[in-house]
Amino acid sequence: MRTREVCPVKERVTQTDIARAAGVHNTTVSLSLRNSRLIPPETRERIQSIARALGYAPDPALRALAAYRNSRRQQRRTETLVYLTRGDTRQGWRQSPVEEQYFTAAERRATELGFSFRHMWLGEPGMNPRRLDRMLTHEGIRCLLLAPHLAVGETLDALDWSRLCAVRIGGSSLLAPDLNQVSSDAGAIVRLATRQVLLAGYQRVGLVLPRRADDLADRAWSAAFSAEFYRRNLPAPPVLFLTDHPVENSGLLASWHRQHRPEAVLSVSPVVRQLLRQCGLEVPAAVAYVDLVLQDMLGTIAGVQGHHARIGELAVDLLAAQLEKNLFGLTPVPTITSVSGRWCDGASLPVRTPADEQPEPSAPLLATNLVA
Repeated sequence: MRTREVCPVKERVTQTDIARAAGVHNTTVSLSLRNSRLIPPETRERIQSIARALGYAPDPALRALAAYRNSRRQQRRTETLVYLTRGDTRQGWRQSPVEEQYFTAAERRATELGFSFRHMWLGEPGMNPRRLDRMLTHEGIRCLLLAPHLAVGETLDALDWSRLCAVRIGGSSLLAPDLNQVSSDAGAIVRLATRQVLLAGYQRVGLVLPRRADDLADRAWSAAFSAEFYRRNLPAPPVLFLTDHPVENSGLLASWHRQHRPEAVLSVSPVVRQLLRQCGLEVPAAVAYVDLVLQDMLGTIAGVQGHHARIGELAVDLLAAQLEKNLFGLTPVPTITSVSGRWCDGASLPVRTPADEQPEPSAPLLATNLVA
């Protein structure tokens, strides 16, 4: 009778094995594997090299158990998380429903994880990056969330990033580029909206954006729109960028519509609907409308509802994970966590029938008109 050979079970390499091989205490190994700055860099690198050579890998079951125990344990608020904004006024960013959702969700998630949450405004009288750095250092603040904002004459190069654990949230911050980021997936949102508009029977589609909104997203909206119509080999009018002057915008929009005759308009701002009405273009009788950052859930407006609260939560989770691993400073290889949205039907985009189709405009629209 043949006996079946049983392969010996390979024993898991433990931190004790690493400590024995390195000639150090278990605590030194534990701190080194977590990139603790309490251990000199040379020692950390040596121990991590030994761990790789021995084939060490954390036990996922033990990590899950530790996470569960930590979640059940009453946490002390030993870390302050600063949410940094740079708007025209201290609370001006709250006028944006999207940014309000970022902040509220981030605050809620930070509190759940045991952080003390605090808002700071870079435009405070007398505030500048150097003073901000001194304040953060003096108060022992190491955790920073950067809200979406444009560079206004200054950068944050003066901050001692080596002692900060930071994440960008909700788009582009030109003040500190080399950080991990959580934001809306403009490409996925534009692709979803385009697919729905075409399915509804529309062919000539235009994008109207406040230039500030596109700049705030590092031109992600206009780039995604141009790329999508180029990929589909479909004609589209050039992107219309609105200015900060409402009086000018009405004339710009009227002229753009007369020249290109779009059947449907995409945008990220409710101001565009008001401008269309001022130009005598009723939605949807004269032109269909799709909101790429939909807030109106009453069924009157079609568009893509973003998961903005989820973005705020994920940003805090990412920062907490970096803090746990002692990952401070600017990131050598920044990553972007992109969050898409969901399509919502609305009366502003009725399904067209052949009888609804309008004649082609006299001037052909070429794909070369696309704006990157």
